Amino acid sequence: MMLAAKRMLMRGCMLGILMSFAGGGVGCMEDAKVPQLAGAWEPAAGTRKMPVGVFDMGYGLAKSNQLVVTGGARADGTESPGVWVMDIATSNWQEGPRLKEARFGHGQVTLIDGRILVTGGKQFGKKGLKALRATEILSSDLKSITTGEDLPTAMQTPTMHRLNDGRVVAVGETLACVYDPAAGAWTESIYLRERRMDHASAVMNNEKLVVVGGMSRKTIEVVDLKEKSSRLLPVRLPMTLAKMSVVKLDDDRYWIIGGMDTGTGNTTPRTWMLTFREDGKATLQEAAKLPYKRGICNAIVVRLQDGVAILSGESKLELSRMQVKTSLFATWGKAGTEGSWYGLPAMIKTHAGGFAFEQSGTITVGGGQTTHGEGGGDGGFLFLSFPRPIKEVERYTIPAIQSSND
Repeated sequence: MMLAAKRMLMRGCMLGILMSFAGGGVGCMEDAKVPQLAGAWEPAAGTRKMPVGVFDMGYGLAKSNQLVVTGGARADGTESPGVWVMDIATSNWQEGPRLKEARFGHGQVTLIDGRILVTGGKQFGKKGLKALRATEILSSDLKSITTGEDLPTAMQTPTMHRLNDGRVVAVGETLACVYDPAAGAWTESIYLRERRMDHASAVMNNEKLVVVGGMSRKTIEVVDLKEKSSRLLPVRLPMTLAKMSVVKLDDDRYWIIGGMDTGTGNTTPRTWMLTFREDGKATLQEAAKLPYKRGICNAIVVRLQDGVAILSGESKLELSRMQVKTSLFATWGKAGTEGSWYGLPAMIKTHAGGFAFEQSGTITVGGGQTTHGEGGGDGGFLFLSFPRPIKEVERYTIPAIQSSND
């Protein structure tokens, strides 16, 4: 059953952070004490728990105010074909139609007409992980699934974005592929300058995307959909970095958060700010470090009005892993100033590889997995650890904060 490989996949730790960014200065708070916000994470009402424990699933909000979770990896090292729908108002779950191709690590996007596009990802195979090209489309009433056109190339870890005009871009391996919902087809394929897996990407505008890092990659490139080309930026990350996050901020800067140094296998607390000047040239500057000195990768990132939520992820240092229940919030600072950090209550459970979303200032997080060593404690070695699926769903409402920079 490829036990060693599956256990390496299923490791994880929880880090809950909400951070906002200001100017480009460098800051560092390694496990620092910060003011704590009031309140607590509360179990969601209704059925509260997911019917089935999975992680590395696809997820997204449907137009009917429902959360749709597709596929995912299970604790026994198999991929799930399940589709589960949570009513956000009641937190009750219902089972939807099953995927035709069980998968995890795939991309999922809600189309403008309410249908849900699911594509790529991977399955466990006899010779290792098998990358998928298969595309499926969940109907807008969430009652049926049809087979869509295959991706032009298989993508194990695609990043996906819906553009303003309704088209969808999937980025991975050697291509950036454009899906036209009206045509029901992948209508364009743009070659990347370098192969990308476990990378991050963000939409710059409706015609360009920025693609960052990936396994054994230090580079950053910009994909121009209008020109149907991609170019490498002259700036580079200081290490080969994978499984990081990238968030577009209000002023069109791009915050690159954490990740795993693929040269050492360790996670990093470092972050960087990518800025594009008016003349089109890019700069990359070291930014405020994550307040967790072991670092984080595979984070669940939620963009809020006043900051960025990092609610879960994985940590690795010299083959060890640690479960962490740290939660922070920082308000946006004005230009040239740092934001203010605040502590949030610790989550009830860890949710590595789970889902998270925000509505009206309330964050909902659920599913995923936690990893325990053979002794059952909070630390241990990766090769002695095993996953435990998390079914719980919990919520926290961020209280109003008067920023010190106001």
